Amino acid sequence: MFVTSREVFITSIAPGLVLAGLLEEVRGVCKFDLQQAYTVKWVDEEGDPCTISSQRELDEALRLYEVNKDSELTLHGQYFVI
Repeated sequence: MFVTSREVFITSIAPGLVLAGLLEEVRGVCKFDLQQAYTVKWVDEEGDPCTISSQRELDEALRLYEVNKDSELTLHGQYFVI
């Protein structure tokens, strides 16, 4: 699930997802322009947003999703007006 400031999008991601694939999926689902700057954060078990800016951070988010047997991984996409 992707959440932007006012909209919620739901999509599926494949196991072994790489960061570039996640960013492409977010851009497509949220309809961000190619030049649009944005950040992606996941919401941890305590409800805190955690930025995903590296493969290591994405791997950790996916690992905790599996360990906690969560039904979904909630991601926030925030875009910036330049």
